[in-house]
Amino acid sequence: MKLSLDQIKTIVDIVGRDGAIHALFKSTQITSDHLLELAKSVDLTTDTKISKQTLAEKLVRFADRRILKTIDDMKSMNKDDITAYLESTDCDSEDIINLLSSIDLAAKAKLSKKAAIEFAAIQISSLGIFERIAT
Repeated sequence: MKLSLDQIKTIVDIVGRDGAIHALFKSTQITSDHLLELAKSVDLTTDTKISKQTLAEKLVRFADRRILKTIDDMKSMNKDDITAYLESTDCDSEDIINLLSSIDLAAKAKLSKKAAIEFAAIQISSLGIFERIAT
């Protein structure tokens, strides 16, 4: 059985992220090879030795992305606008930590959602300011 990202999103909408991850991981009809093929098609991984659990987590998070603005878009915003945007997305602290790690900024994995949003807003707006000054 093949599965698309849209179908994964539908599963997430029905059972939530954790339920979707569990369903993909435990499914006997959805193979690791299919998940790997789907992950490669959207550039999530090239590692062929990745576990089915990790593939399921990556695909569910990708299908259920809540932060849709790019880092570059957010760099043009001020801290308060970034904070308001992140609060409006219904993202969780792991989404924010992943966002920051995409630009090589480390954040503690145990931050509350509010603290993660505040930290991200400060860091991203500061990067934007520095880039504007540099040009």
